[in-house]
Order: sequence, then structure tokens, then C-alpha cells
Amino acid sequence: MPDVETDSYGVVEDLGRNRVNLNKVITHWPDMLKVAGSLVTNQVRAYDLLRMFGRDGRPTPLGAAFAEYGRPPRPSTCCGSSTRWTTPTADR
Repeated sequence: MPDVETDSYGVVEDLGRNRVNLNKVITHWPDMLKVAGSLVTNQVRAYDLLRMFGRDGRPTPLGAAFAEYGRPPRPSTCCGSSTRWTTPTADR
């Protein structure tokens, strides 16, 4: 729209534009659970996992699934709207 100012949200601007790709997470969920279990039980070192998640500077499919899982969800209306990010609490 002409003559309409838009706010800039700086570093978080790109976060509001991307959506979580649940298909990547769902496809790799069993492997993600195995990785989490191995890390918790000290069967594998975090350093080795980081090396496994990337190859030649690009994420592996499993690494990409973990990246998607860690991406914050986008609300139905983006930045600057009346939608508020909430944190679950025990009293709700």
C-alpha cells in the first residue's frame, strides 16, 4: 500500500515470516527421540551430534528436522498485532 509506514522489527523480522515445517519433524521424529535418548544417557557426546547434524556446511535431513523443531511458531497474525506470545503457567 502506498504511503503506509511499516514497522521494522530488526533481528526478529525474519522469524515472523517463516513457518515451521512439521513434515520434516514428523518424518524424522523417531530418530529425533533416539538422538535425545542417547544424549541424555551419555551414549553420545553433544560434539559428535553437532558434527552429525551438518555436512559440508549444510544441515543433514535430521539436522534440518531439529532446526525446524527449534523454530518458534508463528502466530496467525504477525508482528505488531493484538496476538500475544504466552508462556504456559501452572495456574491456567
